[in-house]
Amino acid sequence: MMKKILLSMILIMSLLIASINPVNAQSNTLTITDDINDVFGEEETETNLSRPNVDIYQVICEQDGKDVSLSLKLAPGGVIQNSTTYGYTMGVLTTGGYAYTVSFGELIVGSNQWMVIATPVAVEGEETELNHQVSGMNTDTVTISFDLLKTNEKCISAYAMVYEISGKSYGDEVYFDRFYSGGNLVIDAGGPYTGKKGKTINLTGTIENGSTSDYEWIWLIEETNTVLEGVNVSYTFKVAGNYTGILYAYDSNGNFGMDDFTVDISSPGSSGGSSSNNGGGGTPGFEIIILLASLAIVVLLVTFLMRKK
Repeated sequence: MMKKILLSMILIMSLLIASINPVNAQSNTLTITDDINDVFGEEETETNLSRPNVDIYQVICEQDGKDVSLSLKLAPGGVIQNSTTYGYTMGVLTTGGYAYTVSFGELIVGSNQWMVIATPVAVEGEETELNHQVSGMNTDTVTISFDLLKTNEKCISAYAMVYEISGKSYGDEVYFDRFYSGGNLVIDAGGPYTGKKGKTINLTGTIENGSTSDYEWIWLIEETNTVLEGVNVSYTFKVAGNYTGILYAYDSNGNFGMDDFTVDISSPGSSGGSSSNNGGGGTPGFEIIILLASLAIVVLLVTFLMRKK
């Protein structure tokens, strides 16, 4: 029972980070590099430790349509261990409304085997365990291959955690490394937008720091399941009504930002304005704050379970 609770807490990393609706799938590679010699003890009084078997170096996500290969690479000298004293969790967030979490270890999944779980984040549905292939155990890089649930999802960010129980009993010292990429871009989708049915609406995105040309941009209109690519786009609504959506900006290093927008479309001849842009605004760093809080909960729960053994 407690092991199932732990797995649920691991998945909180996915659930608390927003993700949304489908985009057109393309070949896509994310490469996120973590600092080395940054392992810490369970009480976090020991920091910047050199423990290569726990030290995350890179997480690489290679996507080709629905096919995804997710790799965890350890620091130089590290080896992925098939042992009850080690546990691994990594995952990706997609624009399809799911987080895909890959986990291994007795305390996480209840046995020394890999498990891949698709968790709905911003869509209705249930958690789904996926078929997968594993390669690279007992080397410095393990790769898990699996299929996304939808053909039009795109991986935009990644996260990982590794733990080690030092010694032969559950009461011994525990060591961790963890990281999460993304959620650091502050973008603005503009709006609220207004317009007429059958008339073109212009949607304009901006970014607080840097250049808009440094990132890919995707507009998602939820009610029509419409995908528009580009920082500035145009769209014609065929039906009057209220529409909601989300704008994404992202790059190949796992950096991303998001912001909501609304569009109010009226029928010709009724009251209602032309296209307008009164400003919106993202929440800087909100995803990072939530993630760090959830990770802290996971660490505390792992420690509690081990002391109960």
